[in-house]
Amino acid sequence: MSEQSKICMYIAAHKKFTLPSIEHYVPIEVGAALRDEHFGYIRDDEGENISAKNPFFCELTAYYWIWKNSDADIVGLSHYRRYFSKYRINPDERYYLKPEEMEALMEQYDVVLPEHFYWRKHNLKSGYYAGAGVEPDLDTIAQIIQELYPEYSKTYQDVLSQHEASYCNMFVMKKKDFDAYCKWLFDILFEAERRINISDYTSAEKRIFGYMSELLLNVWVARNQKRVCYKPMVVNETFGKKKKVLRICEKIGLDALTKAVYCVDSKF
Repeated sequence: MSEQSKICMYIAAHKKFTLPSIEHYVPIEVGAALRDEHFGYIRDDEGENISAKNPFFCELTAYYWIWKNSDADIVGLSHYRRYFSKYRINPDERYYLKPEEMEALMEQYDVVLPEHFYWRKHNLKSGYYAGAGVEPDLDTIAQIIQELYPEYSKTYQDVLSQHEASYCNMFVMKKKDFDAYCKWLFDILFEAERRINISDYTSAEKRIFGYMSELLLNVWVARNQKRVCYKPMVVNETFGKKKKVLRICEKIGLDALTKAVYCVDSKF
């Protein structure tokens, strides 16, 4: 790793967990403003922040903190249970993306994203509503994009019509690109927050802005013709019993690869 580049892979976490023993992997406690006990990690309620919005913005409170407070040259975000890896279904941290690999990738690409999830029975728009989304919230986003960033409108509709995308808001980017993305993203989401009444939504549905951002990252990357390197994402915690997870995957139409990602703790 060059002496000139400062690299930081932040790990979004809402609880104590076992940290990877990899240099430059740094945990950030999300929603820290909402709890009394903390874990000794960087907190997303320090500096300029939107920590209190975590129930609605999910890991985007970490995004916002990184945008406004990080001085790294290359930044990334993983989750306490999800990481970029060399292999799709091997959760061993030996295969996690290393800082020197991030730096090398940034010389060839503009962004690292998780391998696509494929919807077998839906496009991205209908998949959003089949999951936890509420109609017609994506149409509200379309209106906002048309008003604030009309040059993105066609790309937005094109992306929603597709059957695959990167999810989970994980990434690696140069900080200057990430800053540009966040400016665009939060302009849209803060306006959506003003327009969409979520008072009657379920707790899952209220995570709306985090869900929307998963789609919007794909839109921003496509519209700006970013060079993307897709990396496997592994899960290192049990999601539940294999049969239950497979039933959920079947219901929402996820393909075999995505099932494998979600069932990484199970033996096939």
